[in-house]
Amino acid sequence: MKKFFLLMSIAIASCLMSACNPFSEESGQEKQDRLDDQEILDYLEANNLTAQRTDNGIYYIINKANPGGQIPQIGDQAEMHYVGRLLSGTVVDSTSSFLDEPKIFIFDNVPNASEVLIGIESASTFLKEGEEATFLLPSRFAFGNQSTSAMPPNSVLRYDVSSFKVKNEQEQITDFIAADTLTNYIGIDSVITSYIKQIPDSEVADVAAPDSVVTVSYVGRYLNGTEFDSNDAFVFPVASKDDRANSQVIEGWDRALNGMKKGEKKRILIYSTLAYGAQGRSTGSSTIPPYSVLWFDIELIDIRK
Repeated sequence: MKKFFLLMSIAIASCLMSACNPFSEESGQEKQDRLDDQEILDYLEANNLTAQRTDNGIYYIINKANPGGQIPQIGDQAEMHYVGRLLSGTVVDSTSSFLDEPKIFIFDNVPNASEVLIGIESASTFLKEGEEATFLLPSRFAFGNQSTSAMPPNSVLRYDVSSFKVKNEQEQITDFIAADTLTNYIGIDSVITSYIKQIPDSEVADVAAPDSVVTVSYVGRYLNGTEFDSNDAFVFPVASKDDRANSQVIEGWDRALNGMKKGEKKRILIYSTLAYGAQGRSTGSSTIPPYSVLWFDIELIDIRK
């Protein structure tokens, strides 16, 4: 009987200890999230700050409001300046206002720390163009367990954001055209084109059409001028809009090549929906991020019917 009561006492004590420790079964990440959240709350209280908390645990403070500003949408391009600090005040990350080098990224919901911290992208969806804000990022939305000489692992970071601009794809293309040396851009079948070299109507020339096999020379760039691909003699059949299953190139190419004359050279600007869309491209010679507007200079070298 004594042994029975001893076992019962141990079981009850064990149960009570478990009930008194609600964190006994939390994972390592859950524990870190809890510690980060408490660190942020302590920081807000100590500095007499009031912040909004997102569903995923990021805190933000709007320091300068712009109620009429453009609201970011998936696929839009963001541009901003920021300074990132430890909660102690030590600067660990920043853009350069002096050299006019803002951070530019696409709202794509794809975690990619090489482009921008996921916490910055996530918190920026609560901003409007022209607003300034402070973000308080739990460590998993910042640099996680990475560390530097100035930044310990699992650091909560404060980012002060300014010069926030938002551009949809149409605005990106409009700005590009305004700054380009080429003129006479026109929209043909949802592809924006301008001739670098045009064959006059008075001259007879072969014309590309669906099922034509063409040879082209091209250079592919992002709108900022960064080259991502090129080829001096790329051969492929032109497909129609109704035959996408058999197409060997992005839809914007098929549309731009259809009706182009042999010997002509065009600059074409392609919306992401006619390029690599929301998925981007992760295979081939280069990686193209989701929602990328692309610029190609294409010369039609040969046509075979």
